[in-house]
Amino acid sequence: LIAGVVWWNASRAPKPQETEVVKAKRTTETTTVSLTGVIAPQQQANVSFAVPGTVTSIAARVGEPVNAGAELARIDERDLRNAVALADAQLAAARAQLRTAQDASGVSSAQLAAGRAGVQAAEASAEQARSRLADARLTSPITGVVAQVSIEVGDQVSGAAGMSAGGAD
Repeated sequence: LIAGVVWWNASRAPKPQETEVVKAKRTTETTTVSLTGVIAPQQQANVSFAVPGTVTSIAARVGEPVNAGAELARIDERDLRNAVALADAQLAAARAQLRTAQDASGVSSAQLAAGRAGVQAAEASAEQARSRLADARLTSPITGVVAQVSIEVGDQVSGAAGMSAGGAD
């Protein structure tokens, strides 16, 4: 009877599992995910000329990266340079008139005040002329990528034609 129990227990023992050994291989897996949404820049700047003129050059192209301060386009500066020269000449004349009045005897304080006011007005005109000349260059206010260019060389702009740039910080 004991021999029968031993034989019965031995026949119930689990059989060893067969295993297969394989060599590992490196592969690339590709997974595609489809999403729905809107892609928008973190920053966007629409830029335009502040002064009227004829576009003489366009430095930026759609899709190109630009840095803040980079020149995007330029308009003809001849009239603006002439305006600066005229304003500088008027300032020099106003200063000369004030010096003459200060050196003359019998000049009233009202005449001196008028001379000083003339110099201040001429200084303001000269500064405005320089500012308008600087506005002949259209520059990027942000670092980003040019999204749209709505002008061409030879176009007349009136202070509203420009470009659009989107950027990421």
